[in-house]
Amino acid sequence: MNKLIILLVITLIIFGCSSEEIPPKMYTLTISSNPTEGGTINPTRGEYEEGTEVTINVSPNTNYSFSSWSGSWSGSESSLTITMDSDKDLVGNFTLMDSDGDGITDDIDTCLDTPNGEQVDNYGCSINNKTGILYGYEYNEKSLYRVDKNDGSLTKVIELEHSVDWNLVYDSFTNQIISSSEQNSGGDQVSLIIIDLNSNSVTYPEFQYNSNGQRITDLVLGKDGILYGYEDDEKSLYRVDKNDGSLTKVIELEHNVDWNLVYDSFANQIIGSSEQNSNGDLVSLIIIDLNSNSVTYPEFKYNSNGQRITDLVIGYE
Repeated sequence: MNKLIILLVITLIIFGCSSEEIPPKMYTLTISSNPTEGGTINPTRGEYEEGTEVTINVSPNTNYSFSSWSGSWSGSESSLTITMDSDKDLVGNFTLMDSDGDGITDDIDTCLDTPNGEQVDNYGCSINNKTGILYGYEYNEKSLYRVDKNDGSLTKVIELEHSVDWNLVYDSFTNQIISSSEQNSGGDQVSLIIIDLNSNSVTYPEFQYNSNGQRITDLVLGKDGILYGYEDDEKSLYRVDKNDGSLTKVIELEHNVDWNLVYDSFANQIIGSSEQNSNGDLVSLIIIDLNSNSVTYPEFKYNSNGQRITDLVIGYE
């Protein structure tokens, strides 16, 4: 009887142990978009049992297209199904579209059907049948002139109420020349000067002060005709509203801008040069990336005569 009881207990133990469920293996799926504004991916994260099939769908945002996967997956399919046999970290890569292949991405391009092979301006519109017109400002007369590039002759366009104190910039989207007026007793720019070449009229939106009671100096036009200005005391780049002169800070810099600002429409970057050293040479470039709101400071190299450069200008190739 005792042997029978022992045998029964052993049998119960064996069957009791074998009936316990073994928990399934779990794996983590993580998915991100590059750049984040390029589009949405569903799902973006999850915990899945081993062997689970997960379908992933991609939806590009306006002006973007899906280009490829990187990380734990390769390929270019915008919809795929993966089997969870390990932890997976996927990156969905998006690129800005250039629908008409003119070198200007669709987020900037205002002429999306430019014929193949034609030269375009910063906004993607054909300049094949257009001529660059040169304008100049005469300080004593407070007047804008059209300048003949062949013989230097002048044709007055319009006389202004205020003197131009800083650089002139041209907005090809609105056909306007924009600058800032003379300084007040505190050394601040008083107003914008917006010359509309369509109507030969001028407006003077007053500059607003920033949080430190300062107004901006250098002007530069960015993507979509957005106006930017630099404030020297605060070492900051501001976005300037062309209607009311109000300022919105974009980024604060480590170095003062010493010369003109230029805009690279291909990279969506504003570029300037930093303050001079004791020899009067510019120390570094200042490259402000408007895509990421980040700044780099590549050091200027000396030329063969031991000099560094001053004025900057963007060309195209």
